[in-house]
Amino acid sequence: MNDNQNQINGWLALAEGLYEFLNRRQTTINYQFDSVRVSVPQSTEPNSPKAEWGLDGTIRLSTHENGVDKCV
Repeated sequence: MNDNQNQINGWLALAEGLYEFLNRRQTTINYQFDSVRVSVPQSTEPNSPKAEWGLDGTIRLSTHENGVDKCV
């Protein structure tokens, strides 16, 4: 497996672990996006052509756990 695939797998494992952790704690996460642009490569090869994705709204993470609200 090449380094790019290892990095992708690492990020996926991190995201899955965080999602599992938050679900076990019955935490709610809300997302809003404001003019976010993401370049998405067509493959993991170096210099792969990219598509640009855009999201509108404000990026805000908020959690709720056991009656305590937190906002980041």
